[in-house]
Formats: sequence, structure tokens, C-alpha cells
Amino acid sequence: MLSITTFIAFLALATLGLPIAHALIVGAQLGLMPSERLGSEFIVSQLVTQTQSFPFIAIPFFMLTGSLMVGGKLGQHLIDLLSTLMGRFRGGPTQFGVMSSTIFGGVSGSAVADASAIGLLLIPWLKKLGYPPAFAAGTIAAAATIDILIPPSIPMIIYSLVSNASIGALFVAGILPGVIMCIGFMFVCYVQGRRRGFPRDTPPFAWGRFRIQLLYSLPTLALPVLIIIFLRFGIATPTEVSVMSTLSALIVS
Repeated sequence: MLSITTFIAFLALATLGLPIAHALIVGAQLGLMPSERLGSEFIVSQLVTQTQSFPFIAIPFFMLTGSLMVGGKLGQHLIDLLSTLMGRFRGGPTQFGVMSSTIFGGVSGSAVADASAIGLLLIPWLKKLGYPPAFAAGTIAAAATIDILIPPSIPMIIYSLVSNASIGALFVAGILPGVIMCIGFMFVCYVQGRRRGFPRDTPPFAWGRFRIQLLYSLPTLALPVLIIIFLRFGIATPTEVSVMSTLSALIVS
């Protein structure tokens, strides 16, 4: 009966246009009113308790690390490197958009932050090359969904806190599906590039410039690997790893 009352109250309030978060709280309050064991204090205590979890600090720090990487020189160096490697193929510019999203997702862990940051950099460039705006935006938006699998995934951190599962094991388990999704998206970009005759970006290849780009991109490429190693082998907690990642991004940037 309690669940039915809560659901009906939530549905009615949401239909009336009340924000979902408020509808959930009010619905839960209405559902608990007939209960003699649980009162309004229970809801307040649960709301406050969930914000006092120390590992939750890892989430904003990972997002800040990703923002620093994308917005700074490191992000530009990585984009230049991927452009040199993949831009000459059909659909190559969108392929390296997928690859960039995957790599930056391994730093920020947030699909929304990744889509906004990568999209801000790449979508104007793709449109300038002659790609349809809808295809460019759709590719970046779809590639951002890989971030829920590639460590450090924010949904995985939240799931670990709720279920007491090993965050290191979750991160390792997400690597293979994330890589498979990345390869699949890149293959689709290649097929569409050949079928629809999308333009390529073919800057002159120079080994000297390539080595410099690779050297400057190494911190961005190595950071996701170090995060996995530190967490999988218990060297540091997610919070400590996130803080160290942010400090590293600040120093390198």
C-alpha cells in the first residue's frame, strides 16, 4: 500500500509539472504519512546521509580533470595527434571524434561533460570540412555514451557506493565493452564516410611533428591506464585517485 500511494502521488505531481526531484520527495513523504514507524525525519535523514559519502568527492574531481584536459593544451595536442593518424581515411575526422571521446571519457567519466567539451571543439571543425551538422552532432553524442563504460565511469562509482561492489573490478569489467563500442562506432563512421563520400582531412605527414604530438599527448593517454592500475591493485582509493588526477592535469596543463 505504501508503494502504491508513493507511486500515485509521484505520478500526479510529475503530471502537474512539479520537478521530478521534488515530486519524488513529496511522493515519498505522502507515502510515509500513514506509517507509524517511519516519519518525516526518516526522509530528511536519508537525504542528508547520501550527501555525506566521502567517495562522492571523486565525481567532481574526475569531471574537473576531464575539463582541464579538454580545455587546455593537452586536449589540442591529442586532437592533433589523432587527426594526423586518422584524418586521411574516409570518415576519419568523425572516427577520431569517437576516439577522442573515448579517451577523454577515460579521464572525466561523464558522458554529458564529454559530449559538451568534445562537441565544442570538433563539431565546428567537422562542419567546416563539409560534414552534415546532424551527422557531426549525432556522432559526438553517440560516442559520449561510451563514457558510462570506460573508467572512471561516474555511474559505476555511484553503483559501487550503493552496492558495496569493488570499484576496481567494475572499472576493469567496463574496459572491453567500452573498447568494442568504440570500434563499432568507428566502423560505422568509416562505412558512412565511404557510402556518402564524406571529405577527409589530409594534413602533410611529418615524423618530427608526429613525435612531438605523441610526446605531448602521453599524459592524456597514460592517465586512464594509471587510474585503472591504482584502483585495481588497491594502491589508492577513488577519491585519492581523482584528486591526484586533477593535480596532475593542473601541473601538466
